[in-house]
Amino acid sequence: MLRTSVLLGVAASLACTTPCDDLKSRAHECRASPGRYVDDQESVCTEVRGELQADFDSFAACVEESPCDDNARIDRCQQQTLGEVTYCVRFKLWAAACGLEPIGVEDDCAALSEGMFGEGFARWVACVTDDACPRGDDDSRYEQCQEGIVPSTVTDLFDACFVIMQWSEQCAGNGFEPFVVHEMGLAQCLAEGEIFTASAYLEYAYCLEGIACDDIAGRLDCLLRLELIDPSPVIAPCERLIAFSDSCGSDLGGGSIDVCARLFARFVPASVDAFVSCVEQLPCGDADVAVVCAPRLQLE
Repeated sequence: MLRTSVLLGVAASLACTTPCDDLKSRAHECRASPGRYVDDQESVCTEVRGELQADFDSFAACVEESPCDDNARIDRCQQQTLGEVTYCVRFKLWAAACGLEPIGVEDDCAALSEGMFGEGFARWVACVTDDACPRGDDDSRYEQCQEGIVPSTVTDLFDACFVIMQWSEQCAGNGFEPFVVHEMGLAQCLAEGEIFTASAYLEYAYCLEGIACDDIAGRLDCLLRLELIDPSPVIAPCERLIAFSDSCGSDLGGGSIDVCARLFARFVPASVDAFVSCVEQLPCGDADVAVVCAPRLQLE
C-alpha cells in the first residue's frame, strides 16, 4: 500500500517569508494534513518557484486569497495563472500549495513517472491532486488513487525504498567497503530493488529499520530476506568466493552462496568476477581486500 507517509516528513523554520512559507502557513490555517517541509533551499516549492518564476508567485497569491472551503482553488489558480502544465509541474504545484514535500520529483518526476507509475502517472496525479489538500490521517486518496493504476508490486517497492532511504541517510558511513552504507536516493533504490521480488524487498527494508547502523551481522540476516528474481549471473563467482573463504577460514562473501548472491547482485556480473579473481590472488587474512579489490566492483 502506498502510504501517506511516503509524501510527508519533518517541519522547518517559519523565519522566512517567501511565497513557499506563506503557502505552507495557509495550508496549516486551512487544516490540511501536516507535511514535511525541508530547508527552503531544498524544497520542492522552491524548485518549482524557480522553474516558473513570476508566474508561480501569481499562483501562490491566488491560492492564499481563496477561501479554505474552495476545494477547486489549486486547480483554478493554476489554470488562471499558468494555463496547462505538465503533470509533474501540476503535482509539484499541488504539493507546494498543501505544504507537502513529496519525494521522487527530481528530473521532471522521472523516479515516479518512469520508475513507479509509468503510463499511469498522469492518471495518478489527476486523482491525488483532486479535491484540494489531504485532510486528516483518514484521508484515503492515496490508497484509492492507486487502485487500478499502480500494481501492488510497485507500491511494495516504493514503500520499501521510503524505509531504506531513511535508514541509509541515518546510517551513511557505517560498514566496510564494498558494503559501506551510502545514502540512497529514490531512483537508485528503485533500480536496485528491481532484481528482487517486491514483497521480499519490502521485508528486507523493514528488517533494516529494526537494526543498529553498525550491526553487520544484522545486515547479513536482513539480506536473507531478499529473494532474487534471477540469481544466476553471480552464482559462479560466489561459489569461487565462498570456496576461497572456506579455505582461509574467513566469512568473506557472507558465509554462504545465498548470502553472497544477495550481497553482489547489485553489481555488474563481470565486475563481481573481476573482484573474486582479485581476492583469489591475495594471501589468506590479507586486510587489503577492500582497498585492493573493491574498486573492481561496478554498480549496475
